[in-house]
Amino acid sequence: MEKRRRIWVDPFQTKLLIRMGLYCVCYQISLTVIIVAWTVFCQFFANGIRPLQMADFLPALVGLLVVLPMLVWDVIKFSHRLVGPLVRFRKAMRAIADGEPIGPIKLRDGDFMTELRDEFNHMLEALQARGHLPEPQAHNEKAVAV
Repeated sequence: MEKRRRIWVDPFQTKLLIRMGLYCVCYQISLTVIIVAWTVFCQFFANGIRPLQMADFLPALVGLLVVLPMLVWDVIKFSHRLVGPLVRFRKAMRAIADGEPIGPIKLRDGDFMTELRDEFNHMLEALQARGHLPEPQAHNEKAVAV
């Protein structure tokens, strides 16, 4: 199976990354509120309330900066396993609409939508057997590889 060269292949990935970023912002705001509430609670019962300092939030900020790159990388890899197959299906549908010969869709190990791939390939075989689609030829350079 060929290796994909592009990692960012669809606007879905951008939307997913933005959504993940918003989750991180919500998490950080929630964590900040918890830290403030806990600090005020502890200081109230200990020895009076002191103003909060930036150092009180440093552990939460460091934790976010350590985890964020891993989250971003995971979202990109995860979305690529979904969007990559969608791009292949879209390419195959365009080839069918243009009347081009098309071979079966192949996906990488770990890609999502393998059941859809199997059904789509079954549909291609049935349409080619009925003569509704041109048959892909092994040495035909015009056959669309998907």
